[in-house]
Amino acid sequence: MAVAMLLHGCKNLAPNRDERTCGSVVMYLLYTISRTVESDIMIVERYYPRRDSYVIVCNFGNQTQTKDLSFAYYGGEVIADLRGRVGNYLTFHALTLFAGEFILIKLDK
Repeated sequence: MAVAMLLHGCKNLAPNRDERTCGSVVMYLLYTISRTVESDIMIVERYYPRRDSYVIVCNFGNQTQTKDLSFAYYGGEVIADLRGRVGNYLTFHALTLFAGEFILIKLDK
C-alpha cells in the first residue's frame, strides 16, 4: 500500500516519469532512515541489501555538540568530514561535531 502511494505521488510530481524511474525513487526511500537527535543533530542512514551502510551526521546548531549515538550505531570508517579524520575508525559513544559540521561514516557490517 505505501509503495503504491509513493509510486502514485512520484507520477503526480513528475508525470513524464515511467514506472521504472519512479521505482528507483521508491527504492531509494525504502532504504533510507532519517532521525533527529534533539533539535540540532540530524542523522541520515542509507543502507543497501548485502552491501555497506552509510550514515551522515549533521550538526545544524550554532554550538559544538557532543552526543552519545551508540543507541543506534557502534562505529565505522570516516569517509568524509571537515576535520581531517578521513580513513580513521570512529565510535558513536561520544561523537563531537562543531557548529555546521557534518560527517559521513561507512558503518560496520
